[in-house]
Amino acid sequence: MLLAACREYSIRFPNRTVPDSTVFASVYNKLRQTGVLPSSHISSEPANEQNVDEVLTYSLTYYLLLTHLLITYLLSYFLTHLLAYLFSYLLTYSLTFLLTYLLTYSLTHSLTYLLLT
Repeated sequence: MLLAACREYSIRFPNRTVPDSTVFASVYNKLRQTGVLPSSHISSEPANEQNVDEVLTYSLTYYLLLTHLLITYLLSYFLTHLLAYLFSYLLTYSLTFLLTYLLTYSLTHSLTYLLLT
């Protein structure tokens, strides 16, 4: 009978993983004993202090990981844009300085040449 239930489940739900036959056995026993199917909303494990600690530990770890990822992303974004701005500023300043120097140098030498000849 349990194998038939497993086969029927796999036929009706081909894209789902077929539960172990013990799952079908426990549902069948529960139905036979109480006349009611077990609720999917009730956890099979009672809440205890260990479960609460595990959930809190997991939540804290997840929160810290997300915080770390967010800070890393924001820092990399900020540093990338800051460096891009600084390089563009320095490049602009360097080119302006270089062009000014070259123009001044060439004008000075041109005027000197003209005055001396």
